[in-house]
Amino acid sequence: MRTITYIIIILLTVSSLPVSASDEYTSYSILFISIPNGTREIAMGETGVSHAHGGAAAWWNPAFLATEQNEIGFQVFRWIADSRGSFAGARFRTGWGGVGVYYFNQGMDDFEARTSPGPPQGNFSSHQVVFAGGTGINISEDIAIGAVYKTALEDIYGYRSDDYHALDLGIKWHKEDWTAGMSLSNMELYNDMDEPFPTTLRFGMARHLDFEQYGIVFALEGSNMRDGDSYIHLGLETDWSDVLFLRGGYMSGHDSRGISFGAGVKLKRYRADVSITPFNNNLGTVWRLGIGIAI
Repeated sequence: MRTITYIIIILLTVSSLPVSASDEYTSYSILFISIPNGTREIAMGETGVSHAHGGAAAWWNPAFLATEQNEIGFQVFRWIADSRGSFAGARFRTGWGGVGVYYFNQGMDDFEARTSPGPPQGNFSSHQVVFAGGTGINISEDIAIGAVYKTALEDIYGYRSDDYHALDLGIKWHKEDWTAGMSLSNMELYNDMDEPFPTTLRFGMARHLDFEQYGIVFALEGSNMRDGDSYIHLGLETDWSDVLFLRGGYMSGHDSRGISFGAGVKLKRYRADVSITPFNNNLGTVWRLGIGIAI
């Protein structure tokens, strides 16, 4: 337990450190590549770097592509400002670990274009899409590493079209009923708008407990964005006979969201999940529906 205590102290300390703060890093459109994906992980307080699975594993931590199970998943969601989109991901095992791919897209319509108070100068729509692929490698019985390359396209109709390329890196460790992970996501490779990327450091640990008919996963994680914003994430999942799942979580430090919750059901190879996140500041409620299959 002393080792676990030290790890928790380190996580809480690192979460207060800026990745690379900049006074100029205040507003940019490329934030869409940081919209979280993964119905299960979002319901658990946006935790996942230490326990992600399914098609969304590559989004949270590329090291979780080093898997023993082939899985695919599809999700639809409503985000803020009435934007909607979808996410699909898959991972497949290999001799060295595994490989995975995913795509993410969202769209927003009928935004008013204004340069000053008064009547709008017109309306515009925008659409963003991300394609990604990578691999996870088992370097020992307990440790895996991974990398994911992604390209992102943003089209603001009638105004501009932008192209971005980024890299995600991750590492995971597991021992008995403990897992831990760390990832560095959205590291800039190419940016035709010369906007700073929302590079994000995530880190955390999870405890997996199995009883006769019940299971519990508890996760404690931290995230730190390039602009200096830091968050603590708490997640909890309980299951009955690996069939019915209840999930909840909390994200501290964010000015628009905190509590999240959801549920899921698993029947043999198939599963369905839902997550709900109430937002503050009249931003509405974000929801996500997901289905997955082990193949």
